[in-house]
Amino acid sequence: MSPRSALVTGVVGGIGAAIASRLADDGASMVVCDLPGDRLTETAAALDLPTLAADLTEPTAVSDLVASIARDHGAPEILVNAASGVCG
Repeated sequence: MSPRSALVTGVVGGIGAAIASRLADDGASMVVCDLPGDRLTETAAALDLPTLAADLTEPTAVSDLVASIARDHGAPEILVNAASGVCG
């Protein structure tokens, strides 16, 4: 894979973490995202990747997340949405 920028959401779950790890191993410039908390902190430390906390069920969270990533890391070329949840 030629170097590309990527965003992986839902990185705390096994699938999201595995995808982020593989993309990073393949040379992608990564940013990962999940709900704030200890699990995100632990996962980020294990993956050694830039991390943003966001609740993607919040109406403005997605646009705020993309704006933050674009400002600090460049616009992502790859998006993996491994986040899941229940909206009520």
